[in-house]
Amino acid sequence: QFIGVPTINLFEGYVADGHWYSDNFGGYPVRSDLANGTPVTLGIRPQAFSLVPDGVPGVVDSVVPHLSEKFQLVEVWLASERWSLAVPLDARIPIGSTIYCQLDPEQALYFDSGTGLRIG
Repeated sequence: QFIGVPTINLFEGYVADGHWYSDNFGGYPVRSDLANGTPVTLGIRPQAFSLVPDGVPGVVDSVVPHLSEKFQLVEVWLASERWSLAVPLDARIPIGSTIYCQLDPEQALYFDSGTGLRIG
């Protein structure tokens, strides 16, 4: 988390049948040799999210424009998870509203939840 601005989102999850799941996201392929129930953390940058009409809902907590980078950083939450996504500056996103997003699983990084080491 100490490299890169904005910081990476981390989601605690587990493996089931070769796929990663968390409270709100999941079904993403992960190494097939990991046992069911293995705790795995997914890391993903805010830029790897997109707004979609049928995505995971999130309640907007804050919106911070990053003018020089040409995006606004939107922090959202749902149930026990909080995450940030980068959206275009022209998107009007009121605080307290619900937005719908998806992450790009191709940009996901997986880490052993116990050691923090990256899972290839």
